Amino acid sequence: VISVMIHSVSYMIETGIDPIYAATAFGFVGLLSPFGIVGFGTLGDRIGPRQAVLLSYVLSLSAVGALLMIKYFPSPIAIPLLVASVGLSMGARGPTVSIIAMRIFRGSNFGGIYGIISMGGSIGAAAGAWLGGLLQDIFQTSDALLIFSAITVLLSGAPFFLIPILREQ
Repeated sequence: VISVMIHSVSYMIETGIDPIYAATAFGFVGLLSPFGIVGFGTLGDRIGPRQAVLLSYVLSLSAVGALLMIKYFPSPIAIPLLVASVGLSMGARGPTVSIIAMRIFRGSNFGGIYGIISMGGSIGAAAGAWLGGLLQDIFQTSDALLIFSAITVLLSGAPFFLIPILREQ
């Protein structure tokens, strides 16, 4: 989501969206984030953390779809879909991933293990934002960023299907 979020304003401007409107949309993303964090934490309590995490990945993919819609299939719902998808999924995995980690890695080493998980996420976010921009520069199209973002979202969600202990959560 970070690569999409970081580059969304420039992407919208490149596709002809008024810069003020693009920046305003980005501001609403920030307003929705707390609702996503609390909402997905609560949802994880109701339907299970794994299902909540997977739903947040669906929202992240829909953000990529919204950006594609803005460029290739202009529609009045594209920008609101982008704002809702990014805003509600930004930070949404934090509470649910911490619950899953706590269930798997109980004991005195949990703090260090969760710290490494958090560091990995932060490094991935930084690398994703940088690589997304680099791919845009190399290929001279924002489509490279969208393809990269979709692939990274799918790869990020894959362990929740492939690793048995995560499938049980």
